[in-house]
Amino acid sequence: MIAISVRELRENFPEVATRLKNKETFLLIYNSVPIAEIRPTQMIQTFAEATEKDVEIANIQDVGEDFLDKEELKYYLSLKRK
Repeated sequence: MIAISVRELRENFPEVATRLKNKETFLLIYNSVPIAEIRPTQMIQTFAEATEKDVEIANIQDVGEDFLDKEELKYYLSLKRK
């Protein structure tokens, strides 16, 4: 298990994501205190359980709050259903 600070996680997330895909596990440290364990997920099971809408919303929200507000998101998703 690799110890990583919140700051390191924020600054090096692409590298951490790659290492997670390679089955590495991280111990998240905040203010010198371990607060969480970050481990790879079972991707096949996770995606099978998520609906298409769940994945789409997560992808949109991942872009950031500056992209769409909640009302714009609702409107966009209503267009996709028609």
